[in-house]
Amino acid sequence: MAAEKQVVASLERSGAISVEEQRMLGIVPEKRPVADPTPERHVRERLRVALQGAEVTPREATLLSILQGLDVAHKVLAEESGGMSKKELKARIEVVSQNMTTGEAVSAAVTRAVAAMNAAMMTAVMVPVITSSSS
Repeated sequence: MAAEKQVVASLERSGAISVEEQRMLGIVPEKRPVADPTPERHVRERLRVALQGAEVTPREATLLSILQGLDVAHKVLAEESGGMSKKELKARIEVVSQNMTTGEAVSAAVTRAVAAMNAAMMTAVMVPVITSSSS
C-alpha cells in the first residue's frame, strides 16, 4: 500500500490528479479525480504510435508488458490498438517487448509478478476453506 500512496502523492504534486479525503469515519474512501488529462493523453498517444510500429522506448515496452501481463491490454488500449483483436494485440506487444534490450527481463518480471499475485489470491481463498473443512 505504501507504493500506492507514493504514486498518488506524486500524481497529486504534478497536478495530474486531485485527492479528496476520506469521509464518514473512513467509510467513504478518498477520491482521486483527474485534474489534468494531458499526461494520460500523451502516454496513450505514445502507446498508440508504438502499437502501429514506431520505435518504442523501454518505458513504453514496460507499460505494454504490464498491461498484457495483467491481461487488460485489450480493454485498456481499445482505442489505441486500432481495432486489433486481442490475439493480434498480444502478438504485437510480445514483438515490442522482445525488440527491447530489456524486453525479456521485463516480460519475465511481469510474468513472475502476476504469478505471485495469483498465488497470493489463491492462498487467501483456499486456506480458510481448507481449515474450515478440517474442523
